[in-house]
Amino acid sequence: MSWNTPDDAAAGDSGWSPTEPPSQFPPPPPPGQYAPPPAPYPPTGGYAPPPPGGVPPQAWSGPGAPYAQPGYGVNPHEGRATTVLILGILGLVFCGFLAPVAWVMGNGVKRDSEMAGFAEPGTNKAGRICGMIGSALIILGVVAFIVLIAVGAFAGSGSSIN
Repeated sequence: MSWNTPDDAAAGDSGWSPTEPPSQFPPPPPPGQYAPPPAPYPPTGGYAPPPPGGVPPQAWSGPGAPYAQPGYGVNPHEGRATTVLILGILGLVFCGFLAPVAWVMGNGVKRDSEMAGFAEPGTNKAGRICGMIGSALIILGVVAFIVLIAVGAFAGSGSSIN
């Protein structure tokens, strides 16, 4: 007998049986004749079992421990970096003269952080960039003012009505 689909059974072919297994799979053995489970694998090495009584406590490895990773922990320059960010934003948006102050202070915080083994705080980097942009805008404004004064002076002295 061939294996038919439910569509064949709906069409009137009575050769389909939902309990008939496909011929490619062997039938399961009767109950009680299964093979015994395989033996557990022998240990292949690796880690030794823990000592009797448990694992001994580990030494403290906080900041200042002899084998601690450098540069981890709280950066002591974060407070100054926040100040640099505030000055940089104020210098960029409101008071232009604060931008160079933020740039110079940001360079100092970056130098101090790197000398202490810490990465530069992100707030310091953002404040320094705001200070650089604000300083560039100040320089462009001063140059534009000087050019306008020069153009006005030459334009005013070149023509006279008599």
